[in-house]
Parts: sequence; structure tokens; C-alpha cells
Amino acid sequence: MTGNVAFTEIVVDAAGRKIFVLDDVLTPDAALDVHEHLRGIPVSLTDSDRPDTDDFKHFKHDFARRGEACTEPFAIALIELARTFLGNQGVRAGQLSRVYLNVNMFGDFQFAHTDGDGWTALLFANARWDQDWDGELIFYPEGQDAFCYAIY
Repeated sequence: MTGNVAFTEIVVDAAGRKIFVLDDVLTPDAALDVHEHLRGIPVSLTDSDRPDTDDFKHFKHDFARRGEACTEPFAIALIELARTFLGNQGVRAGQLSRVYLNVNMFGDFQFAHTDGDGWTALLFANARWDQDWDGELIFYPEGQDAFCYAIY
């Protein structure tokens, strides 16, 4: 499933919060398989980023919430990969809170938000990506408006 995984560690703020950016987690064939599988997952226009942006919904599918088991094989493998990676960095991952799929279509946008306490693992499963499409992921130090790191 995995390619030649490389990672970058970024310290976000004075509190020592960290971001780990992993590249090549999936081989190209595995990424295409995940993408094709996810294309068939039903989603609903029910999620928003924050209470004040509730009028701006985006598509989501819940695989599991706290206390539920995730049965999606690719998600189970990626969860184990994330736990192993964090363990190798000396970080305890803790209890799984949720596993879900967000779908952003052309013209969609998401507002700055926090995912709460704990760790968030993101997988971008695009069969193809063109740099002109943008789609940056921006991280902010807690309580600040200026970003500290962006992935383009």
C-alpha cells in the first residue's frame, strides 16, 4: 500500500504543536484504487466548518464516530500507518474520534477551523491533480490570524 514515505516535521507555535507532512504514503496504483473506491461512497451536503459558517455546507460521509468501529479496509490501514508513524516519533495517538470523507468540488471552499484537541490525519485521494487548481492547506498558530505553514 505504501510508497517510499518521506516526512517533514513543522513546529507550529510556542506551545510546541507539530505538523507532520508525509509524502508518498500510497503508491500511485494504491492512490488510484482508493480514489476509485471513494467515488462510489454516498455523501450528503451536511457539514460545515464552524457554527458561524453553517449556511455554507460541504459534502461529507461518516465512516465512524467515537465508539464506532471503522470497517473501511483502506481507512483501517491508514489509521494503523498514522499510529505507527506517530509512535515512532514518540507521540501517543490516543483514541480515535472519527473517520470521515470530505468532498470539495470546483468552486467549493472551506473556512478556517480547528478540529479540536488531539490529532488529525488527512489523506488527499485525488486520481489526478493539476497545480493550477490550487487547493492549498493552511495552518495557523492558535489564536493568530497569520498562517505559519501552507501546503500547495
